[in-house]
Amino acid sequence: MAAFHDVLSDPNTPLGLVAHSGLSIRWGSLSDAKTRLRRHEDINFVNKDESKEKLSEAELIMHQKTAQGWEFALPGISREWGQWMKAADVQSIIEDYTWRTGGSTWSQSPVTTTWDFRQSDPEWGGIQAKSLEEDLMNALQKVNVPVEVMRKKNTVQLMPKGVSKGTAVTQILKELPERMKDNPPVDFALCIGDDIADERMFSALLDFYRPAGNQKQDDESIGHVYTCTVGRKPTEAQFYLNDTKEVVDLLKQLNDKK
Repeated sequence: MAAFHDVLSDPNTPLGLVAHSGLSIRWGSLSDAKTRLRRHEDINFVNKDESKEKLSEAELIMHQKTAQGWEFALPGISREWGQWMKAADVQSIIEDYTWRTGGSTWSQSPVTTTWDFRQSDPEWGGIQAKSLEEDLMNALQKVNVPVEVMRKKNTVQLMPKGVSKGTAVTQILKELPERMKDNPPVDFALCIGDDIADERMFSALLDFYRPAGNQKQDDESIGHVYTCTVGRKPTEAQFYLNDTKEVVDLLKQLNDKK
């Protein structure tokens, strides 16, 4: 865990990261000059006492994240997010479901709001999640704010519209050639997920590399791209693994063949 923490805390790591279902990306060693300059500016900014007095908690967190090398798909969204949540009375709705669903919790970041029921009774948690999803959609529709409700494996999450793991994948693939410069193009892509939110990621990756005119059933012919869901179910992915143990076994085999 210590080594993993070191990677997460190092903005120059060769490992790229995506968080908040595609809302934020950290390019690590592939960060461009503009991002590096902004990072240094924000490091200086968040260290000033007057900055902490002028900014809301959400805005300060966003500046801290930028100082750590994160880029955001919708800059400035943190200034609006709290207002949108308040307009739709999201907190009282989620708190009500948290109270009546044992084991559930909720949290709010500067740009997302999440209800988590993974520690609840699976059947009751699933019923409550469906009901919460409907109530949140109705509340948001009444105030007409650009927020969508996403049902995931063990959570119900509110996200800004137009952002997903799929949009993040497309952005990364479009920007990679310029950021990698003299390095060879992507010759292997493996995309694995077990959540309904991962379906947009599978589709985006295949759509990006699928030759014009090719049909979906020809996806296995895209030789260097592999999409894989975990658990057998209807999916946009080309392949499936039964469980996380098989995922670990696959990764070990790939590492051994380097």
